Amino acid sequence: MRALNVDPFVTKGRDIESHLIDAKYFSELNKDLTEQEFEALIDSVVQSMEPNTTADFVNARIDMARKEKKAGNINAGLIAVQAPKIISADVRRYCGKPVLRAIRQEYQSLRKKNLISLEASETIRDQFLAGIAKKVFKTIS
Repeated sequence: MRALNVDPFVTKGRDIESHLIDAKYFSELNKDLTEQEFEALIDSVVQSMEPNTTADFVNARIDMARKEKKAGNINAGLIAVQAPKIISADVRRYCGKPVLRAIRQEYQSLRKKNLISLEASETIRDQFLAGIAKKVFKTIS
């Protein structure tokens, strides 16, 4: 990254999109729904996407084990059994691109317009992550 002079976007979730799934952030950018209404919309989509999120989690864990050359020791059944408990402990952490896409689709279906969701905002700035990025990647100001 340093060689490319690229600033990283560090997140707590599985990808950048997981960081954007925030009711306060959405309500700041889309004034037609309140934070509470966005929270309900997000919860509804997250619940409906639970099987997909679980499958993505299991597949990702298996892929990571394969890349670590532990293919012979992969217990896919155990990963599948543990997945719902791990995900339910912090479900938003495991919601990424597919969930954000579904939130956009649901919003468009309800409001007949596109969800604004890719704007810079202090609302989604995380001081802890910004501190890490600043220490690790010297290009961050």
